[in-house]
Order: sequence, then structure tokens, then C-alpha cells
Amino acid sequence: MKKHLKKYALNLGSYRYKYVAKTINRVIKPNKIGNYALGKIIIENQRHIFRVYYIGRSDTDLKTEIAKYLNEKTEYHFFKFVYHTTEQQAYEHECKNFHLLKKRKEKKYYNKIHPAKPQNSKICCPICKCTN
Repeated sequence: MKKHLKKYALNLGSYRYKYVAKTINRVIKPNKIGNYALGKIIIENQRHIFRVYYIGRSDTDLKTEIAKYLNEKTEYHFFKFVYHTTEQQAYEHECKNFHLLKKRKEKKYYNKIHPAKPQNSKICCPICKCTN
């Protein structure tokens, strides 16, 4: 694993929320920049663990972004999220999570393409230094 990621966790808070519209509307503020993870609870060594299957971000409205997957036939049951103050913070956070989860090599991890940088931005990924 890359040196930058050895001590890195998803950093999306310790609380997981039920992935339903009512909860999203109650806990996420509108028009906020942030990152999120969608997943479900699995039992591993007699512990309930939040297993992430999809990560994402919004540079404008996290509430709308996270809710858009509710209309699809989804297997996500829970979500976590965190706010950021800048698009760059959110992008770098998503990149770190992408590279960390990519290491798991699970078939159920759905992020196959590197996160896109914010519109009109010249920043690059803090892990692989790509500029896509």
C-alpha cells in the first residue's frame, strides 16, 4: 500500500445512517460541499461493520447528490458523510478514499474510474498525481 494511505481511514465520521429519503432530508444540510460513502452492514468476527461499496462527492449540493441513488434499485442500506469547505478538500478526500478502497479488489466495489477533478480546476490527485 502506498505510504500516504497506510494510516488513512475513510474519515467519514463514526455514525452510519439508514439510506432512506427521510433520513437524508433530516441529517444533510442543503447546498453543502462534501463526501459520502454508500454501503451495508456485514457481520465479521461477531461485529457489525459498515462495508463501503460506493463513494462520491458533491462540489455543490451533497444532499441532492447522495439522494440520487435512491431512485435506482439499490443494494445500499446505509451511508456516511462529511462536509468540506472547498471543492479541493472534497476532491482530495474522494481521491484518497478511491485509492484506499481500490486496494480491496472486491467485485462489489463500484467505483472503477478515478474521481474527476472539480470543474475548471488545475489540482491533481494527492495520491497518484493524475490530473484527469
